[in-house]
Amino acid sequence: AQGQELAARLPPGWVTVAIDAPYHGTHPQGSGSGDQLLTLLDFFALGSGSGGGVDGVALRDNWRQATCDKLALLQLMRDGLDVDQDGQQDIDPERVIYLGVSLGGIMSAEFLALTPDITASGLIVPGGRMTDIVQYAEAFKPLIDLVRPADTTDDDLARLWPVLQTVVERGDAVNYAPYLLGERLRGGDQLQLLMAMVLDDAIVPNPANLAYARAAGLPAITPSFVEVGVVPEIGAPPISGNIAGGDATAGVFQFKWIYASGSWRRATHENIAVSDVGIELLTRFAEAWSTTGVGVIVDPFASFGVEQRD
Repeated sequence: AQGQELAARLPPGWVTVAIDAPYHGTHPQGSGSGDQLLTLLDFFALGSGSGGGVDGVALRDNWRQATCDKLALLQLMRDGLDVDQDGQQDIDPERVIYLGVSLGGIMSAEFLALTPDITASGLIVPGGRMTDIVQYAEAFKPLIDLVRPADTTDDDLARLWPVLQTVVERGDAVNYAPYLLGERLRGGDQLQLLMAMVLDDAIVPNPANLAYARAAGLPAITPSFVEVGVVPEIGAPPISGNIAGGDATAGVFQFKWIYASGSWRRATHENIAVSDVGIELLTRFAEAWSTTGVGVIVDPFASFGVEQRD
């Protein structure tokens, strides 16, 4: 839903192309019921089989399938999309930016590493290590309690997570993150990469956000509410041309609050992508990349004449 609203608020002239993840929306693997609970259970392979629990192989392969779907869609776009049947291609395949919100951000690294055709990406509340997201997110606790076998103790669960991560590791998209800002697996121009996260995210917890940022080597923009670690800090925005000898821009921006119409609210997983400041951050980055080839990470609060609150 955030992705749809975000797409609707992009500047005039931008064309959006969306795709459903496995079990979501109209994906062939989905039931078509529209039930969000069943979608989550199926996609994360929770409650699989008669004994409940989680099917690690199915979870791993859902990630892989999602990447294959996006690569196929991108090839279709390169071959030419004539949506209005006027004989003219409606999308410029040389100027495509990948926007990933939540799950779209979590799954992004494998896709971005495997295509040379995307040269800019804006990721909102992504995360790394699938089992950490399921284990630590407040939103998943009711689901875990729903599908865990009755005789499973907390100690049993604690032992399960590292074993499950071993099973899904080869399909965990974050393992491709080191190939985003360095040499990409299939070549291509240097990727411009903006990431945004929110403090105390209840769905993609901050340890998972930071795992993605560290794996990708994303520099930390100050001020930071939680220390990213490992990666360097690059100071306050605006940030532009800070990597690849000035040819590209990359960084992770942290939100604690959002601001709109003269009022402040706490930033959350659900509101950041469609907030005025979130959209300002993303669209300014995308527009700069589109016009100059180099993205700019701005202070979105400054555009509204305020400073981000501590």
